[in-house]
Amino acid sequence: MDGFRCIVFRDGQEMELGSRNERPLTRYFPELVGSLLANLPERCVLDGEIVIVGQSGLDFDALLQRIHPAASRVKLLASETPSSFVAFDILALDDKDLRGETFGPGGSCSSVRSATPSRLCT
Repeated sequence: MDGFRCIVFRDGQEMELGSRNERPLTRYFPELVGSLLANLPERCVLDGEIVIVGQSGLDFDALLQRIHPAASRVKLLASETPSSFVAFDILALDDKDLRGETFGPGGSCSSVRSATPSRLCT
């Protein structure tokens, strides 16, 4: 991918997006919070990337512009160049650590799928 690696932490109505280096990303991508809250299980941790799709594919330059200190600029860019989260892996669901699980045909993804939208486990 051509985006920012991101770990998503959800615990009830609390949502935190963080970089692999544990830097907070939530304030830079406010448009993701509502969508993730609406589509993820109540308690989970996902690994993935934040991307922006432009006219010719993924737009890393537009993504870099989103890391801006001014809240007004972040809000403007969130509406002009909305981002998406692409999940690679589900690391935890409820109180279960899934980092050692194998997902795939006949694997444990079927048990995760029952609690998550199917597009997260394909």
